Amino acid sequence: MLIGKLDEKNRRLNNALAGNVDAKMVTKDKAVDLAEEELRDVDVVETYVPIFGEDKKVLGCFEVYINITGYREMIREGAIVMTSFLTIVLIAVFGFAYLLIRGGTIQLKEAQNKLETMAVTDELTALSNRRYLLSRGEEEFERIRRNRMRGLRPADMGCIMIDIDHFKKVNDTYGHLAGDDVLKEVARRLSLSIRPYDVIGRYGGEEFVVILPDTLVEQCRVVAERIRVTIRAEAIEAEGKKLFITVSIGVTGSSENDTRLNDVLKRADEAMYKAKAAGRDQVDQING
Repeated sequence: MLIGKLDEKNRRLNNALAGNVDAKMVTKDKAVDLAEEELRDVDVVETYVPIFGEDKKVLGCFEVYINITGYREMIREGAIVMTSFLTIVLIAVFGFAYLLIRGGTIQLKEAQNKLETMAVTDELTALSNRRYLLSRGEEEFERIRRNRMRGLRPADMGCIMIDIDHFKKVNDTYGHLAGDDVLKEVARRLSLSIRPYDVIGRYGGEEFVVILPDTLVEQCRVVAERIRVTIRAEAIEAEGKKLFITVSIGVTGSSENDTRLNDVLKRADEAMYKAKAAGRDQVDQING
């Protein structure tokens, strides 16, 4: 179509007559092609192309229509394919990142838990180590002390100290590996003789301590006797040898005169040495 007339209502035509190419894609509800066939819902690129004379003045312009409806589905399918591809890529990337971070987090948490366990556990016996044992004992003692200061009747705290009889002789006669076997088995039997919420730990060498919350000294002695009988009941397998082991046990309980946990531990230790002096393989008691 050749156009050379200004049309105030057609800004695109006027733009072309001013010397500029003006192209725009539009969607028409209906149109007629060169064969005068009616088309519906078509996408066309409508372009106004200026025509210049020898003096470079605009003589008019062509109005060109290009039907691009056939590319509509291709564009839509291409967009769907690209969107799907990007979605899959993003899912893969974020999924891998999630698994990587989650795996690293789990490993870090496991390592942290392992380090925390190692920090409070005696490596040989798997009981609480001395530091953690005393820390838990201090917590229980402070709970009783606070209740006493508030005027409440504090629950008693029992304390049992256990020492393996003639342990040096085991090491000297059968070797330190046999001694380690004895320590581990005694620790296992101790754990089976107390309640789940009692605090038990290796105090040092062949000595063990049990802190019993909310326990009267008389009840504490019953537990101590059960421990003594359990340990001596069966021989312990140590480096191919069957060894019958006994323990001496001291028992005490907290009292109003105690100002720190060490006061309780000291009485339990004195009671234990009384049991040793009396011939070993027995329980002795000192009240608070």
